[in-house]
Amino acid sequence: MRLWDTASRDFKDFEPGPIVTMYVCGITPYDSTHLGHAATYLTYDLLIRRLEDLGHEVRMVRNVTDVDDSILPKARELGIPYLELAEAELKRFRRDMRQLGMRPAYAEPRATETIERIIELVEQLLDSGHAYLTAGTAYFDVSTAPNFGDLSHYPRDQMLRLARARGGNPDDP
Repeated sequence: MRLWDTASRDFKDFEPGPIVTMYVCGITPYDSTHLGHAATYLTYDLLIRRLEDLGHEVRMVRNVTDVDDSILPKARELGIPYLELAEAELKRFRRDMRQLGMRPAYAEPRATETIERIIELVEQLLDSGHAYLTAGTAYFDVSTAPNFGDLSHYPRDQMLRLARARGGNPDDP
């Protein structure tokens, strides 16, 4: 099997062992499943099925960001606890994926299960100078990562434009 390698911008032979582990970025469950979710997970579902056809056991892990800046206001708007909203939307997501014939994830770790570890990691980034606080929010300081952006192959000015377009403030220290 040959897969696209973003770092080298070329196809590479993929010759895994008997067990293939795969991480796929999961959903933030605050609203209905949409076509973008389906397209993303269909891609990985097809890859998993092909690997299984080739005799591999596949363990796909897909996270669930069940606490996030988009869940909290939506829950307030609906007048329900944010975890209740997240659970309801996660159930709908799983149902929708099942109805599309997609296989479930091997594991679905939730952000709320690892909050303490996340806080520790953010504190380590702050203490080491790789992050900074603005108005009580921690941000990663990309200037401390000389290889930041190498994988995307985007020049710095394009990364800054993308950050602005996605609601970021690249002028923030």
